[in-house]
Amino acid sequence: MRYQRTLGLDAEQLEELHARVEDILAEPWDKGTGRPKKLTLREAIMVTLMYKRQNIPEEVIGDISGVSQSVVSNVITMLTPLIADATEEFRPGTEEAMQVTRGRLALVDGTTGHAGPGSPHGSYGRGNTARPAMADSLSAMNAATLSS
Repeated sequence: MRYQRTLGLDAEQLEELHARVEDILAEPWDKGTGRPKKLTLREAIMVTLMYKRQNIPEEVIGDISGVSQSVVSNVITMLTPLIADATEEFRPGTEEAMQVTRGRLALVDGTTGHAGPGSPHGSYGRGNTARPAMADSLSAMNAATLSS
């Protein structure tokens, strides 16, 4: 797999992220007892990154990974906050991001957000499905910020 293109990380960065997430886990990913996980921690991190970076439907990621959509959904839900915690020191804060993008057009790529019933974006697909609707809002917000 071409990690850089698909996941946004090269193999070395993926290994570092794996180690950082493993350190944050409250209990070992594979406890050695009970029902084994369908994906290794490394595979679960890759699934989460693929979803976040490429916005590929969970069903398709499941087909690619050999697991069900519900496994993919559970993994993404579980690992997204852990990956955020593991990478926090590398992400710019709001002020730094605004400083770097001041006077420039900034595109938000692959950002997902709630676009189901009750959303300001109206209904898009089934129930609570996250879709790229948030990118439109962020782009509009960024354009407004840049013009002020």
